[in-house]
Amino acid sequence: MNMQSINLAEKLSTFGELWSPRIVAGFNGHDVMVVKVNGEFNWHSHPDTDDLFLVLSGRLTIQMRDGDVVLGPGEMYVVPKGVEHCPRADEETHLVIIEPAGDTQYRRPRNRRDQNQDLTKDQAMLLIHCPYCQEERPELEFRNTGEAHIERPKDIAGISDEEFEKFFFIRANPKGVTYERWRHIHGCARFFNAVRDTVSDRFVTTYKAGEPRAEVERGDDGVLTVKGAAQ
Repeated sequence: MNMQSINLAEKLSTFGELWSPRIVAGFNGHDVMVVKVNGEFNWHSHPDTDDLFLVLSGRLTIQMRDGDVVLGPGEMYVVPKGVEHCPRADEETHLVIIEPAGDTQYRRPRNRRDQNQDLTKDQAMLLIHCPYCQEERPELEFRNTGEAHIERPKDIAGISDEEFEKFFFIRANPKGVTYERWRHIHGCARFFNAVRDTVSDRFVTTYKAGEPRAEVERGDDGVLTVKGAAQ
């Protein structure tokens, strides 16, 4: 039995990456992790588990469709399973989070939550390829601006209320392939389109605004690729 206490401040001092949790302990099949955050995560939900946030320093806003919860040091909140939420920090904030151990649903490859037991090993946050800059950049440089390839009505003044509602407010929220419009807000500032797998959070491809819609297919191994792309 390990009789040594865990110093969370010391663990946090071993890394500088944002949105990249580190495991500090395990209990009852769960990982206890510390994480540094700044900026905004993506809107998401966990269908099978609650989501716990405990603030050590800074301030965290948990955005939900029905309202926000703001946490300061020493405060915590549990988002019930199935509730869509989006954590946001307007300053560097340090958290404790708890998630099921080894559950791949919460360990997305090349994502903020891709973990390793070794706290001294560097972990990269999600990288997004900008088709204009022609390089991969950290996700904090980008902003998701909604669904891509939305066709504007030719006579917007003459459409019905139902058509108006559909154009302005109704968006697809698929499990799997989704087409999104992104902006490299802290880079070239240009808009582009992306194909993303919402299950794995993996970006399949990105392409410039105005280019044809990219067609993708899922292989026998379950991996999405662009149709006709060289393997």
